[in-house]
Amino acid sequence: MKFNRRFILPVLMAAACLAVIPACKKDDDEDETKPSFSGLLSFNIPEYTYAGQKLTVTPSGAYRSDGGTYGYYWYSSAKSTVRDTTKYESDPETVLGTFTFKVPDTLATISLNVAIYGDGYYTSTATRNTTVVKPGKSVTMPTPSDALSFNDSRDGKSLLYIHIGDLDWMIRNLQYAQGGAGYADCDIMKDVTGTFYTWENALNACPEGWRLPTVAEYAELCGGSFVGAAGHLMDDKAYFHEDRMWEYWPEVSADNATLFSAISAGYGNFDGESWTFDGLMSYAAFWTSDTADGERAAYILLNAESPDVVVGYGHKEYFGASVRCVR
Repeated sequence: MKFNRRFILPVLMAAACLAVIPACKKDDDEDETKPSFSGLLSFNIPEYTYAGQKLTVTPSGAYRSDGGTYGYYWYSSAKSTVRDTTKYESDPETVLGTFTFKVPDTLATISLNVAIYGDGYYTSTATRNTTVVKPGKSVTMPTPSDALSFNDSRDGKSLLYIHIGDLDWMIRNLQYAQGGAGYADCDIMKDVTGTFYTWENALNACPEGWRLPTVAEYAELCGGSFVGAAGHLMDDKAYFHEDRMWEYWPEVSADNATLFSAISAGYGNFDGESWTFDGLMSYAAFWTSDTADGERAAYILLNAESPDVVVGYGHKEYFGASVRCVR
């Protein structure tokens, strides 16, 4: 699994959650004068899915310019030898070619493909990928021997923490679902990399008796300085499937010396209606309780390529970060 690691902060660029890959299939014995379908064949599936999930998808966008008949068939990398035809050329236009696909029980990225075909036309295809994830299985990381736990009375989930100095620190990203979103706006990711919150929602996300840390408390956790301290917060033994979450960089000594156990879960942007995400496997951002002005609040930023912890400022209503709580 390979992730794009290049983007610029604080100007946060929305990443497209899905990619359409159109192609034209031309057999050697086909007449080169055949026309192609008009429009762009496409369909939508989530970027992350869970094993056994059933996806119902409908193709759209491509059509014959002459108004003639056409059909659809589907195939996936999980069943590459099987093609399921969901619309034949002889079917009426009311048959939409909708396909129901059961996600296989595997931790992998799989592709789902659809083809539109018609007599006298080149076949055109579209592909979308989805990564199958499992809570407790997709992200693996060691648990410190002195970690303690309690159950969140709101959802019953077990939360891990350790005692450092005068504070108890949570050592996993908060997963409490209310008021937040999962990475790529996929609910299943809330239980994999944690929930992302705007600052306004983060203030109310911690369980009773817990709260957001201050910038000063993060600095104290790092030994009084953010310079060269990023690696002391990064869990160098955390993996997403088979990929190390903090890629090795010689400038960064990722040793998780604080036992904070940060994973590179990325960050989000909220436009008031929907979320976009970026930075998985490269960045981690954690809200603090500190504010910069009426619109912005401070967050702690970890970069896989930087040895220093950075204090950033995000819009309280539009930037999305992970949450660690203290008491």
